[in-house]
Amino acid sequence: MKDLDVYKGYGKISVGNCVYSDMEFNKGAAPPGFLEKLKKVEGATQEIAMFGYGVCGVCNGKNYHSYHIYGKYIWPGALSHCVEAHNYLPPQEFIDFVMNFTV
Repeated sequence: MKDLDVYKGYGKISVGNCVYSDMEFNKGAAPPGFLEKLKKVEGATQEIAMFGYGVCGVCNGKNYHSYHIYGKYIWPGALSHCVEAHNYLPPQEFIDFVMNFTV
C-alpha cells in the first residue's frame, strides 16, 4: 500500500505503511517541529492496538504494532520511528494535517 491509498478496512487515507515493508519511500528532512507535533497528535488521537509487535521494514527493529486514526487518516504507530530513524518524509498533505492539528 502506498501513501495516500485508501485503507479499505477502515475507509481512511493511509500514510506511512512503508514502515512495515521493504518498498521505496520518500526521504527528506521533515519540517522543524514536525516529529514533536506528530507525537503529540498521536497522544491525542484514537489508537488501535494490534496483537504483538510489528517489525520495521527498514531496520528490522521491533515496534509496538498499532495504528492511529483521526479524521480521514490512518497511520502506523511506528511512523514517528521511521521519520526519526530513517528520514521518512510523509506526504505534504499529512504534514499539513499534523502541523495544523490543535492539541
